[in-house]
Amino acid sequence: MSPTTKVIFIGGASRTGSTLLSLLLGALPGYFAAGELRYLWLRGLQGNQLCGCGRPFRSCPFWGDVMKGALGPIDELDPEHYVSLWRDVARPMPVLRSGVGLESAETRRQRHEYLDALQRVLHSLDRVTGGQVIVDSSKYATDCALLTKLPGASVHAIHLVRDSRAVAYSWQRKKARPEIHWQKQDMSLFSPWRSCFDWSSMNIAMEAVRHKVDRYDRIRYEDLVCDPVGTLTGLLPDEVGSSVADVVSGETPPPTSSHTVSGNPIRFESGPLTIRPDVEWIEKLGLGDRRLVTGLTWPLLLQYHYRLVPQDGVTA
Repeated sequence: MSPTTKVIFIGGASRTGSTLLSLLLGALPGYFAAGELRYLWLRGLQGNQLCGCGRPFRSCPFWGDVMKGALGPIDELDPEHYVSLWRDVARPMPVLRSGVGLESAETRRQRHEYLDALQRVLHSLDRVTGGQVIVDSSKYATDCALLTKLPGASVHAIHLVRDSRAVAYSWQRKKARPEIHWQKQDMSLFSPWRSCFDWSSMNIAMEAVRHKVDRYDRIRYEDLVCDPVGTLTGLLPDEVGSSVADVVSGETPPPTSSHTVSGNPIRFESGPLTIRPDVEWIEKLGLGDRRLVTGLTWPLLLQYHYRLVPQDGVTA
C-alpha cells in the first residue's frame, strides 16, 4: 500500500442509498467507487456476477489487472479458499473475539491471511486507479473494523442512515438482480421484523466502531437526496467540494461505466445520476407494518431526528 491509502467506508443498514452515495462520490475527481468490497470474494471471484461495467467479474479487464497485481492471475486463484477465509474472519463473532483477544490460534492465522489478501487488493487498487480515494460501500461494521487493522490505510467512515419505515417498505418491493446474468433472480425480501433487526443492529454496530476510524460522519439519506450539494460538500475537502455541484447537476457526468463489485442495480445505469426522494412508503406501507416498525425502532429514529408520525409527507 502507498504510505497512506485513503478509503471512504459507507456503513449502516441495507436499502439506505449507499450505492447512490458511492456513485456520487466516485464521479468526483480523485475518487473511485469500488462497490461492496466485502463481496469481492463471494459474488465476484467465486460467483462471477456482473461488474458495474456489465462484464462478468472474471472477464473484466479492470478487476483482472487488480487481482493479478494483488494475488496472481485471476484464473489461477482458488475462489473457495478466499470465500472460506472471508466467512471465517469477517463475521461478527470472529471480529468481536479478535477485539477482546479471545480468538483461537487458527482463527488468528486466518485473520492474518485474510487481512494480507485484503491489503494486497487495496494496494493494487491504489496502483491501478492512480492513487484515488477508494469508496467501499460494504455497509457492515465488521468490514469497517477490519479495514482499520490494515497498516497504511486511512479510513473515513460515512454512516448513512434512513428512516426505518422506508427501509422496511423497500425490503418488501420486488426488484431484479441483473448481476445474476445466467438466470432471472430477484433481490431478497425481508419481513418487517427482519428488517427492524437488520436496521437496528447494523446502525448500532456502526456507532460502536466510530472510535476506530480516522474520521466518522453520520448523514441521512433524506438530507442527501434533498440537498446533495450541501450534504456531500460537508464530507469532503474544500478542493473536492467545489466539484460536487457539477456532478449533481450533470455537468460532470459519472464515468460511462463503473467497476463496482456489488450493489443496487442503479450501478448499471449510464448517464447523469437521478437524485430524488423516495417517499413511496408514506402512502403504501401498511398501517400495521408502520406501527410495528415504529414501535421496534423508535429510540434510534429519535436519535437520528426522524418524526415518529410523518407530517405532510415529511419524515425528517
